[in-house]
Amino acid sequence: MSELARLRQVSGSRRESVMREAFKDLLKAWGRQQELRVPFGYREAKDEADDLDAEIALKFKRGHPSAP
Repeated sequence: MSELARLRQVSGSRRESVMREAFKDLLKAWGRQQELRVPFGYREAKDEADDLDAEIALKFKRGHPSAP
């Protein structure tokens, strides 16, 4: 069973606060495999019920930069 599946089973939830720890562990494990020049970016947790397209459009409307 994956760590994510275990967290879902134990907590009974799929909310972003539950997934946060599994995501942090994934990023740390990935980062250990990379060299000095690691791609830089931001992440924002969302619940499954969030409309991602609407959230992205709102970010751009507020002036957040988009990828080149």
